[in-house]
Amino acid sequence: MRLLALSFVIALFASSCQADLGEDLNKRQLYTSLQDFQNKSQAASQTFTVNSSNFISVQGTKGTRFNFPPNAFVTLNNQPVTGSVSIEVKEILKPKEMILSNMPTVSDGKPLESGGQFFIRATQNSQELKLAPGKQVQVQAKADTPMVNMRVFTGQVTATGSVNWQQSTNQADVVRQDTTLGAGALVHSMFSSTVSWVNIDKFINEQLISYTVFPGNCPDLAQAITYVHLTGRNTVMGITKLADRFSADKIVAGPATVVAICVKDKKLYYAFAPVTLTNGGSVTLQFMETTEEDLKAKLATLH
Repeated sequence: MRLLALSFVIALFASSCQADLGEDLNKRQLYTSLQDFQNKSQAASQTFTVNSSNFISVQGTKGTRFNFPPNAFVTLNNQPVTGSVSIEVKEILKPKEMILSNMPTVSDGKPLESGGQFFIRATQNSQELKLAPGKQVQVQAKADTPMVNMRVFTGQVTATGSVNWQQSTNQADVVRQDTTLGAGALVHSMFSSTVSWVNIDKFINEQLISYTVFPGNCPDLAQAITYVHLTGRNTVMGITKLADRFSADKIVAGPATVVAICVKDKKLYYAFAPVTLTNGGSVTLQFMETTEEDLKAKLATLH
């Protein structure tokens, strides 16, 4: 009798768990494509209206401060700008945000370690502005740990919607460490002579290897994308999609997590695979259906 009662309790518990899972999936956001998912999950824009004649300092929701000197802007035709301007910013600081925004930390395929990626746009009456000659934006980004030899990188948007980072050649563009945000917070302080996409970065100067990711039970390879997060580093790399697999030939050996996202029939799927990257190695993915909330929670565990 006790065995029968115990079996009933176990069956009831399993049924409850299955019901909870089904309820979570019923609440899922529907997506028409992988691009639709990426458009909806990218870092949010934050907009501020400021007086361009004054010193400008605005702070993003993640604690990043953006400082501009007085009279910092000109039109694209180099005409001085006065009066109110709109400042739009985005903050991408962690591997989770890099993946959701499709913003790998790579320069011509080579891995970078990031202190933060930022989008900055200034407009007046919907007209694009740029920094005046000799003016710079200062970006103060909180840092969990100090990273030395950081440089200013600027980004060019690629055909896939991600960004290829290039180290700035302007000698005035530098990164320093300070604690000016208060409470002893360590800050990477970047000075950039351009706006749009900018990044606090450094190259990872280690031997690069090749690695293969097989899609396994991927619901739709055409609507899938794969990344590698290097464990213990603020680094996310995309992996090139081939006809029947994903392949990387400029990746760093060591512990990592392979993350893949797929959309099929408006449903969201993901695969997580902790691996040790070795030259010529490979892993086969196992996808499961998920919700946006659960995917974000899983991505938040990447450190």
